[in-house]
Amino acid sequence: AAGTADLLPRRGRARPHAEKSLGTPDAGAHSLALIIRAVHGALLDHH
Repeated sequence: AAGTADLLPRRGRARPHAEKSLGTPDAGAHSLALIIRAVHGALLDHH
C-alpha cells in the first residue's frame, strides 16, 4: 500500500486532486492490505 504514494490517480474520486494526492498512499490499497494481514493472521492461528 505504501508503494502507491508515488502514483498519480487516473480514475476514481482522487483523480481531480491528482497533484494534491501525490505522496499519499491509496486508501483502497491500504484497506486491502489491512484485510489481507488480518486474514493471514487468522489462518496462522488455525494451524
